[in-house]
Amino acid sequence: MQFAENEFYLCELQPDGASRRDIYKIVEQQLGRKPDDYLELPCPPELLYLWNVFIKLSGSRQRDGMGGMSSISYLEMLAYDQLMQFGLTPQDVDMIKLLDDTYLVSARKPVRAI
Repeated sequence: MQFAENEFYLCELQPDGASRRDIYKIVEQQLGRKPDDYLELPCPPELLYLWNVFIKLSGSRQRDGMGGMSSISYLEMLAYDQLMQFGLTPQDVDMIKLLDDTYLVSARKPVRAI
């Protein structure tokens, strides 16, 4: 979950519309080195396949009636699994739900500039 939380943090859009990752990259170019507080974690190999499934499902996420993001439903996971013939296990589904819950918490935080 550390990897996912860090990814969600780096992807947060700032008031100017750029992501934190984009801003850190600009600062890195200016300094000639990575900023001291910049942390980019590698995706654990055992999570990579689920991370890719989560990203695809998240990209087709529905909006709720208030303009916010809905969580990824079990029905959407089932449809994706059947269409792609992926063979998700119950543990895979639990992990995708955990990733989704973590993402939604991150996405609903107020934007704070770096």
